[in-house]
Amino acid sequence: MENHLDKRVEISISTVFILFTTILLLGLVLPASTSWGCTRDQEYNLISYFPYQVFKNGKWGLIDKTGQYIVKPRFDDIEDFHEGLAVVKLKKKMGFIDKNGKIVIKPRFNEASYFREGLAAVKINGKCGFIDKLGRYIVKPQFDDTSDFYEGLVGVEVKGKWGFIDKTGGIIINPQFDRVLYFREGLAKVWINEKGGFIDKTGKIIIELQDRVSRFSEGLATVEVKDKWGFVDTTGKVIINPQFDKAWDFSEGLAAVLVNGKWGFVDKTGKVIIEPQFDRAWNFSEGLAEININSKSGFIDKTGGIIINPQFDRVLYFREGLVGVEAKGKWGFIDKTGKYIVEPQFDNPSSFSEGLAEVWINRKGGFIDKTGKYIVEPRFDYIGPWGFEHEGLALIRVNDKCGFIDKTGKYIVKPQFQLAGHFVEGFAPVQLNWKLGFIDKTGKYVVKPQFEPAGDREKRQLYY
Repeated sequence: MENHLDKRVEISISTVFILFTTILLLGLVLPASTSWGCTRDQEYNLISYFPYQVFKNGKWGLIDKTGQYIVKPRFDDIEDFHEGLAVVKLKKKMGFIDKNGKIVIKPRFNEASYFREGLAAVKINGKCGFIDKLGRYIVKPQFDDTSDFYEGLVGVEVKGKWGFIDKTGGIIINPQFDRVLYFREGLAKVWINEKGGFIDKTGKIIIELQDRVSRFSEGLATVEVKDKWGFVDTTGKVIINPQFDKAWDFSEGLAAVLVNGKWGFVDKTGKVIIEPQFDRAWNFSEGLAEININSKSGFIDKTGGIIINPQFDRVLYFREGLVGVEAKGKWGFIDKTGKYIVEPQFDNPSSFSEGLAEVWINRKGGFIDKTGKYIVEPRFDYIGPWGFEHEGLALIRVNDKCGFIDKTGKYIVKPQFQLAGHFVEGFAPVQLNWKLGFIDKTGKYVVKPQFEPAGDREKRQLYY
């Protein structure tokens, strides 16, 4: 099973409204992850904004941390940097530049992807191959489509079927699958006729093709066979025979399972630790799991003992010893004994992180500590995702202007921008009078607003 905790999304109605409004006003198209940047690590997490792609007079260029041009705008497109190089587009052809703006691989491809494990996929005349960082063909264009290299292998498509090749272009696993994912820890998920399973690097089916199979969690994956769920390990061995009507992933050594309309928990041997008796159940977190009886939520421990009686309309996960609970339309926080630490009073909360929780009341957001004391009074129309987790400052919006506060609620950068992004390496992108620039943590411009918005390409700029 993938993520069944859709009701856990901890974002306020106000946040959703403002984000959606911003998207409509700007014509932005946000990706699944809003953390787009200019330099990423091996897993492509944002680690630096610079060199930064800027748009001016219809062309793309690069600037450094001082706002000086590394490359004056002349490209039709510049993608993010991966492994030191970025895809560029010039006169409908794609090539690569380094961080100094030097063209290291001349634009000659119809399409090109980023480098991973030293190779990049390129397409020319409708066929895909791979080049090295000198632009030499390591695998000549011959495939209909490709994915990315992981663990030395890459998925390739030939006449509608997928297989895997190595970095010499040698076919390791013949094309035979309808779909494939990349290898992780020696296994790759594959599909044939809508049934999914896992193969090893020789192409051997380790986990037989099933109706459904989940990702691995704590060494086991859920599989569905003829409408019954069980568990297999990474060798494909059936550890718990398919017998449950539904099953969640393992968490803290236990997995919730559904039997005859009631939920209980099993351990990794399949032994029933908590008899099926609950209307609903979720994963364990900090030693407790949410259960639901007669549409009310409470918590049990790992013996199945009810620690907190079902009485709440909705709950979050325990974080830092406290959990948000809703009763009669208002949210508060309780400890692991069920005692109210913060009485219900909020319209919407988030879980605690680093001793603070974001709370909303009357469409205004602020922060409380674990005693319920307001550290930052609710006065903001919007608070950026992840609160203070970006270098200790939170992005906020008041009266349609963005600024930044510290953990005391003090304005470090007063609200003045139409849009802004989180701080990374001490810099944050901002937009003033519809021009893009950068500020430091004192609010001083390090790059004055001068660059043009670029429609859906503003997804690069982390705007909220």
